[in-house]
Amino acid sequence: MRLLSRARLNLCIGTVVALTASLFVSLPASAADTGSGITDAASASTEDAAHAIAVQFAHKVRVDSETSPTAIVNALPDGGFQAESDVVPERVQKNGDWVPEDTTLSLQNGWEAPAAAASPVRFSTGGNNSLAQVLSTDGSWMTESWPYGTLPTPKLDGSSAVYQNVFPDVDLRVAATQLGMSEVLVIKSPSAAADPRLATVKFTVGGATPTVQTKTRSLLATTPSAAVVSSATPLWWDSSAPGASADSSAGSEPRGLAFQADTSSVSLDVSNVTATAGLTYPLYVDPAWSGYSSHLIADWYDDRAYPTQSYFDPPEDSVGYGIQGGVGYLSRAFFQFDTGVLEGKQINSSYLNIYQTYSNSCDTTLVQAWRYASTATGFTWNTEPGAWAQLLDQQGDANGGPCAPNPATVGWNVTQGAVYAAANSLPSLTLGLRVADESNSLTRKHYQWNASLLTQYNTPPNQPTNLHLDYGAGNVRSCAGSSKTNPILVSTRGVNATSGLSAVPMFGTITDPDAASQASLQALLYINDMTGATAQSFYAQWLTPNSAGTVSLNYGPQLANWGQTNGPQPLLDGHIYKYYLVPSDGLATGPHSIDCYFQVLSSNFDAPSTVVTSGGAMGSQGTATVSFGGSASSRVAGWMYWTANQGSAAPGLPPTGQFLPNQKTCAQPMTTLADGTVVGYVCSTSSPTTIHFPVSSANMTVEVLAVDAVGNYAATVPTNNAPSVPEIGFANADFTETNLGYVSPGTGHGWITEPDYAYAPPPPQVPFAIHDAGQVKAADLLVPAGAGATATDSDISSGQTGFGYVLSLSGASLTSTINTTAAVTDSAQSFAVGLWAKATDLTGIHTLVSQTGTANGPGFELRTNGQVAEFCVTSQASGVAATGCASATASQNLLPANTWVHLTGVWDANNSQIRVYRDQTSIAAAAFVDPAGDPGSSAPITLGSKVLSTGQIATPWVGNVSDLVVLPGVPTSAQLTNITNYQDPQ
Repeated sequence: MRLLSRARLNLCIGTVVALTASLFVSLPASAADTGSGITDAASASTEDAAHAIAVQFAHKVRVDSETSPTAIVNALPDGGFQAESDVVPERVQKNGDWVPEDTTLSLQNGWEAPAAAASPVRFSTGGNNSLAQVLSTDGSWMTESWPYGTLPTPKLDGSSAVYQNVFPDVDLRVAATQLGMSEVLVIKSPSAAADPRLATVKFTVGGATPTVQTKTRSLLATTPSAAVVSSATPLWWDSSAPGASADSSAGSEPRGLAFQADTSSVSLDVSNVTATAGLTYPLYVDPAWSGYSSHLIADWYDDRAYPTQSYFDPPEDSVGYGIQGGVGYLSRAFFQFDTGVLEGKQINSSYLNIYQTYSNSCDTTLVQAWRYASTATGFTWNTEPGAWAQLLDQQGDANGGPCAPNPATVGWNVTQGAVYAAANSLPSLTLGLRVADESNSLTRKHYQWNASLLTQYNTPPNQPTNLHLDYGAGNVRSCAGSSKTNPILVSTRGVNATSGLSAVPMFGTITDPDAASQASLQALLYINDMTGATAQSFYAQWLTPNSAGTVSLNYGPQLANWGQTNGPQPLLDGHIYKYYLVPSDGLATGPHSIDCYFQVLSSNFDAPSTVVTSGGAMGSQGTATVSFGGSASSRVAGWMYWTANQGSAAPGLPPTGQFLPNQKTCAQPMTTLADGTVVGYVCSTSSPTTIHFPVSSANMTVEVLAVDAVGNYAATVPTNNAPSVPEIGFANADFTETNLGYVSPGTGHGWITEPDYAYAPPPPQVPFAIHDAGQVKAADLLVPAGAGATATDSDISSGQTGFGYVLSLSGASLTSTINTTAAVTDSAQSFAVGLWAKATDLTGIHTLVSQTGTANGPGFELRTNGQVAEFCVTSQASGVAATGCASATASQNLLPANTWVHLTGVWDANNSQIRVYRDQTSIAAAAFVDPAGDPGSSAPITLGSKVLSTGQIATPWVGNVSDLVVLPGVPTSAQLTNITNYQDPQ
C-alpha cells in the first residue's frame, strides 16, 4: 500500500524532457552589482526581483516564494519564466536552501533514515518489532510495527532496507521514496506462500488512527491533532514479465489488494493473491505510506478488466490494451495538476513528461494526451465521467518493449491545455492518456508515477488604459463610451484655417505586471477605417512609452513619408476611424485595448450671411441676430462671438486660448477676460439665432463665427490665413454717450480736493468734511479725529503745491473711520468707484474704499493685495456666501509703491461683470453671477479701510488718496476720462 500526497503545479521550460537537477544553479549567495543597482544571486524572493537578476546577469534565478518540494519557478535570462510541476517531491529545503531530494539511507539517531526527504521516514536497525516511522505535518511520528516477532538487522541498498526471512522465504523490503516509504512483501516461492500467517498479514499502527477511503480504496491515518499520513491503493504483481521487481511491475499487470483497517492496525488479504492460478514467483505485495501534506496533484488509472477497482496514486500507471494471463486489460491514466499559478499568464509551451518502463510490442502505437474536463479524481472504469474535451498531442514510443528494452522519458506537447487553464483561471488541469486504437491489444504501456508538467510562460502586459485624445490646455476627450454610432468628432484642417488641429493626438497608457519588463514594453497602435460595412486597415505604428507608461501618436503631416506611397495617408473628411493599442514586452502580447472611435469633419461651410444688431445703455445687454449662409447650414452647431471695446477691430481669430475643438458646451456661460473682452458660445441649429452680449463701450465691436460640432469655423480662408469674420460696430446714434440715460450727468458723487470746493472747516484742521461735488450733493465725506488722516497741500497732476489737498492715511491706531454721511450707492446695482492713490505699503491687503455689509462681507471693496489691484463684490443675501473679484495679476499690471495711480472698480450687474481700470485702461475683469434675492448694501461708504459686520476696523490703507468719485451705472470711456482727471463727474 502506497500513500502519496500531491503538490501544486510547478511550471517549467519545455523540451519534452527536463533534468530536475539542472534547476539548482551553482552560484555564490550574492555578488557585487555591475553598477545597475542589482546584485547577482541564485535566487530571489519575488518574481520581479528574480526577473531583474536573470536579465541582468544572463542566468536563471529561482523564485523562492513560488518554490516547494513539488514546484519550482525560475526567471529566465530572456525575460520569461519557467515552472516545473512534479507528481512527487523533487527538492527539500535544508539549511535555508533548496537541495535535490536524496533518499539514500544512513544511520541517524538509532534509525536508518534518508539524507534529505520531503516526507521524512526512518526504519528499524533490527532487534525490535518497530518497523518504520513516518513524520506527519504536526511533527508527530506514526509508527508501523511488525507483530510477528523481532526484526533482523536489515540489509541496506541505497534507499532500501531488506529484512530477510521475516517468514520463511519471505522478505520484507522497505524503501525511502520521494513521497515517503514503500513496503513490499517479497514472497519467493509457492511453499512460502503456503505459510498460514500469510493468509492475512497485519501491521500494527501507533500514533495515528487508520481509516479506509471507500472511493479510492486507499488509507488515511489521522493523528490526534488531525494531521494525516496517507497510503495509496495497495497493489500486487508477480514476476511473469521480464524485469519485474520490488520497485516495478515492468510488464506484469498490478492488481488491487483487498485490505481492512481498524483503529490500531491494517490487515492485507494475501490469501486471495496466493490462490491466483498461474503465478510466477516471486510475488510482490506493495503498500506504502507518506506524510507529505500537499494533495493538489494526483495520478490514477482505471481498467476495464476490473471496472470497480480504483488505482489511485499507484507506483506505475497503465495505458492501452493488452492481454495477459487470459485477461484483457484496457486502461486510461489521469494526472491532475494545480494550475493556479498560470492564471493570467501567456503560455509559450507546456509538456507532460513521464518515464515509460514497459511496452507490450515493438509497434510505435500512438498514445494520446487529452485535456480532461472533469475535476474528479480516483474514479474507476465504471465511474469515469468521459470528459475527453480536447486532443492535445499523440506520440508513439516503444521504450521498455521487446525491440527497445531500455526505459526512457517520453512526453507530449500539452501547450493548448495549459493555455486553456490560464485563460479560464482553472485552479487545476487534468490530463488524460489513452491509446488512439483501443481495440489493438499491442498498445499496452506502463509509466512510472513521477510525471512532470513543464511549462514556459510569461506574464503578459496589462490591457492598455486611459485612451484619449489630448489637444492640450485641458482639452482632453476620453475614448470611454465612444462607438461607431457615437464617435468623438475631430478636425484636421490646421490652426491657420480653423480652430481644429492638423494632427489627431492619440494617447494611452501601457503597463506590465512584471516591473522589470516595463523597460522593454511597447505598444502597437492600429488605426482602422470603419466607414464601410467592414473595417479596413489604415495605419499601424510601434510606440515606446515614457516613464509614466504613456504612449502617444500625433497622426498628421509631421509623420515621415506623409501622403507618399506606402506612407501614412491623410484622414478623409466624414470618415469614421478607430484606434486601439496592443501591448508587448518582447515575449508576450497583452490584451487589446478598448476601441477609440472618432470621426473627421474638415470641410468648409459658409459664414453667417447677415448680422443685425440692437442695444441700449452702457451696462445693458445688446443683441445680435445671425443667419445661416450658403447651402451647408446643416453643419452649423452654434455661434461663437467675442467683443472688442476699442471699436473697428480688425477681423481675426478669437482671443488666444478661448476656443478649442469640442471644448465649449451649450450650457457654458460667457467668459470674461482680464481686459473686459467677452467670449460667448450659443448652441443653435436654427436660423436666425439671437445672441446676447454686454454693452461695455460706446464704440465697440462684436465679431461672430458659425461653428460646427467639431469646432471648425464657418469661413472662407483668404490669403492672409484669417477667417472672414462679420463685425458689428456700435459707433452710431443709438449708442452715443449723450443718450445713455442711466448714468445721467448729475447723479454721480465726488469728493474733489480743489480750491473751489468748500471744506468745513478748511484743512488741515481735523476733523473736517469734504463736500459732495455732485449735483445731488447727497452726502459729505467726514474726516474725523482717530482716523489716522491728515490733509496735505498738493497737486496730483502737476506736482505743484498750493492748488488742492490730498489725504495722508497712516493706518495706525485707528479708532474711527472716514465715512460718507449717507448712502451713495446700492452694491446690488451697477456702479463705479474711482480715486487716486499712492501706496507706501504694498504687503498684504489694504483697503482703499469699501461699503460695510453683512456677515457675508463688504458690499464692495476696492483694495490692493500685495501689488495686485482688486475689486470685489459680495452678495448680501442671508445665508448665501458668494463673492466675485477681478484681480489684475498680470505682471505688467502690478502696482508700484510710492507712485500715484488712478484705480476704478466697475460692477456691471446686468451683465454679471466686475472690471478694474488703471488710468482708464482695463487691467482685470471677471464674471460674477450675483445670486437672486441680493438686497445689496445701502450703508455709507468708507474711505481708507473696511468695517466688518462686528464693527471692527480692518485692512487700513497706508499712503495717500484723493478725488474719490462714485457713479451709479456703468461709465463710458469719456466718463472714465473725467474721473481720472479728477473733474466734476458732469
